[in-house]
Formats: sequence, structure tokens, C-alpha cells
Amino acid sequence: MLVQRRTLELEESKWRLQSVLDHAADGILTVTADGRIASANRAAEVLLSHQAGELETKALDQILVDREDVPFRIQSLSENTLGEALTINELRHLRADGSELSVELAIGQVRHHFQDMNFAPEMPVVDQANETYKANSPVNLQSAYIIVLHDLTERKRADKVKSEFVSSVSHELRTPLTAIRGTLGLIVGGALGEVPQKMMPLLSMANSNAERLHTLINDILDFEKLEYGGMLFKFETHVLLDLLIQTVEYNTAYAEKFSVHLVVQVEEQYAALSANVDKGRLIQVLSNLISNAIKFSPRGSQVTVTMTRHDETVRITVQDHGIGISEEFRSRIFRKFSQEDASINRKYAGTGLGLSLAKSMMEKMQGSIGFESVLGQGSSFYIELPLFDRLID
Repeated sequence: MLVQRRTLELEESKWRLQSVLDHAADGILTVTADGRIASANRAAEVLLSHQAGELETKALDQILVDREDVPFRIQSLSENTLGEALTINELRHLRADGSELSVELAIGQVRHHFQDMNFAPEMPVVDQANETYKANSPVNLQSAYIIVLHDLTERKRADKVKSEFVSSVSHELRTPLTAIRGTLGLIVGGALGEVPQKMMPLLSMANSNAERLHTLINDILDFEKLEYGGMLFKFETHVLLDLLIQTVEYNTAYAEKFSVHLVVQVEEQYAALSANVDKGRLIQVLSNLISNAIKFSPRGSQVTVTMTRHDETVRITVQDHGIGISEEFRSRIFRKFSQEDASINRKYAGTGLGLSLAKSMMEKMQGSIGFESVLGQGSSFYIELPLFDRLID
């Protein structure tokens, strides 16, 4: 009786598990250590345009391969250590009907006892004499992989529609905004005659907000270009000190507006350090760090820009003596539209996009960005880039 009851329980468990897998929205594959597909649920078969049972025994690299650049190799599975998960954010696959599929893969390594691996739970060995159950011998343990495929096609299509809408609206706003900024700038600057004192605060506020809106639109357009490959990077070798000095000169007038002194401090041994970068984008990143440092610094203080070498990388640091960054905000500082709180946003006007954009640009230039800060004492933001001579090697 015990044997029959346990057998029924196992069969019921197997049926429940198979039912869950068959009704799962995401595709699920089990793959052997040598890359052979042992089983696939119905969602995986539909996703990859295969008939029922066609995927079994096929090699994974025959199924999940972009025929143009082959971004995925089965070797990545064997490098995955037991117990760790591996995620491939996007893999493009060309279906048999010619349509393109974008999927996200989540891969986990497991051990199994059974020889013919499938979705069913392990069947125990029955000791008929004692009516007890023993698991298959540990000697038969084999490595296997569970792969979950999530279809990104609809999400990418929606993202593209959103991107085109935002880009269209931003471009439509930019043209009239340019005229508004130009007109307000001329009036505030006195080019059209003396402005009555009662009107000046309102005009100055309007001019400042027009500048802020212009920056926001430009940042949004830059983000869209970065996310969808529309932003071109022209990589050339540049002496970084020259770009530092040029960026500081660009921001000198802004520093004078806040009564902040800008200083460049670079030791002679580092003066000739060079890197392979996009000049305009690097200046844009540095300008963002310097303008932030100026904006958050008290009047009469100093913002210092330094450059040092760390092994095979060069680090450029922008240090201020401003308000610092709270512990709560540090984990969110590089996210889009992140601001410490509403009061700071009102006092120090900004879009909350600059640092996120800077991070994305640095990654495109094989670099990185980070910071150190003490609340109430100031912050040091730095970028790191591989040295040009290291890239040659």
C-alpha cells in the first residue's frame, strides 16, 4: 500500500509540475552540460517557432544564435558556477520565418540524478522488501541548466514608439523655445533698451526657466540617442589636460556667477596623459560635473579639478566644498530624473538627468564614473578612462 500511495503521489506531483510549465508565459528549457536541449515547454516551442517535440536533442547554439554576429555561445553556460545565476539581457534570434526575436535569458545551473533529464521530478529507487525509498546514487549526479526565455519583442516595440513620440515632441518644442530664449536673453541683457526695475526679476526668472527647459530637452534627446544607437561617438586620441583646461574655460563665466573659483591642479608627470575618447562627449561629461560642483558650492569657495594616474587608467576628479550627498540618496544618484528632495530641486535648479547621462556616456567610452562625499562638507566626483598606451598594447 505504501508503495502504491507514494507512486500515486509522485505521478500527481509530476502532472502538476508539467501543467505549470505548459501554462507558463515564458519559455523554459532544460539543457545538458554538453549543450543539448533535453526538454522544452510549449511557450519555448512557440517562441522559437518549432513544432511540439522538435527542440529536444537539438544543440542550443543551433537555436539561440544571431546569424550575423553570434553574440551567444554555449561556452558561457559551462563557465557558470554551481548555484550562481547568469542573465543575458538581450539576445537577438532570427526565426525560421525570417522574423527577428529579442529575448532575455536567465540561466541557472542545477544537479540531477536521472539519466534522461526532463521536467519530471526524480523517481526514487524502491526497496520492495522494506517498502522504503532511496534516491538514485550520488555517483550519477550530472550538471544541467534551466534556461528561462522572456520575449522582449513587444517591450522593445513599445519603447520604440515611446522614443519616437518623445523625440518628436522634443524637436517640436526646441524650435519655438530657441526663439523664446533668444528674445528673453536680449531683453535681460539690455540689448533692446533699459528694462524697468520692477520687470527685471520676472524677466530674469523667465529667462532662467527657459534655459532650464532647453537643457532638459537636450538631455532627453541625448538619452534617446544613447538608448537606441543614434548618438555617434568619434573616438580620437587626446591629451586630457588640454580638454580639462578647455572645459574649465567654458565654465568660468558660470563659476563667476556663483562667486566660485575654478582651479586645475595637475602634476607635471601627468600633463601628457592621453586617452581615446570622443572630445565633445567628454567635455560634456566634465562640464556636467564642474557645473554641479559650482552650483552646490557656497559663495567664495573653490572647485578643484585634478588628474592622476591609477595603474593603467587615468582619473579626473572634480572636488567641491558644498552640501554633500546624503546616504539615502547615494544609491539613486545616477538614475534618470533623480533629485535629493523637492527643496533642493527648487533651490538648485536641475533636470536630474545630467549624472545619468554622464554615466551612460562614460560607459560608451569604456570608462566609469563614481563619487565620494561627506554630508555638509562636500563631494568629489571622478571619471576613469583607460590610458591610450594601454589600449595600444
